[in-house]
Amino acid sequence: MTSPLSIKLLASPTTISMADRAAFSIGLEVHNRGASKVDPELTNCTLSVNGKESMAWNMAVGNGAREPSWVDLAPGKTVTMSWPLGGELFGKPGRYHLVLALGDQESTADVTVTK
Repeated sequence: MTSPLSIKLLASPTTISMADRAAFSIGLEVHNRGASKVDPELTNCTLSVNGKESMAWNMAVGNGAREPSWVDLAPGKTVTMSWPLGGELFGKPGRYHLVLALGDQESTADVTVTK
């Protein structure tokens, strides 16, 4: 069975310096393609950074105030949320492969962190 949801990893900018990591924003966009309301179960989505699950992401996704669509997404609607996690995700200069997973779906982004 195909999921009524489509997911997208939001990561911006994709090239950033170590000094500017606080300006990095990471988030998700989930769209309900189905014909009925659905709980997208967004607290179950995970983010891996170079193959390692991010605890900072888990804390961000699992805590804080949320709009009603976070748990009750109407047909044709989209829910979006982002967090400034550059300092937590990128400990040193390098290339980072990010994978957002929700159910059987994944969305990816690549980020380069310079000195």
